[in-house]
Amino acid sequence: MRKRGCEAGVESFAPHDLRRSCITDLLAEGADIFVVQQLAGHSDPKTTMRYDRRGEVAKRTAARKLQVPYFGGKLAA
Repeated sequence: MRKRGCEAGVESFAPHDLRRSCITDLLAEGADIFVVQQLAGHSDPKTTMRYDRRGEVAKRTAARKLQVPYFGGKLAA
């Protein structure tokens, strides 16, 4: 794997990076954290979340999905 990383021009690479990328990609595509947890073989979803590298972009994307009803600049009752 290190040989392939060098061939691809990746300066720093470890086999565990593939695991991190796979988990992050699954979460970015909307996979349920508990399903990803099972695929990764983790007993706790907190362990799975430590592999998540989406950062602030994921938070902003999630917040944009919220639909808050507004009326004249004020929250509707």
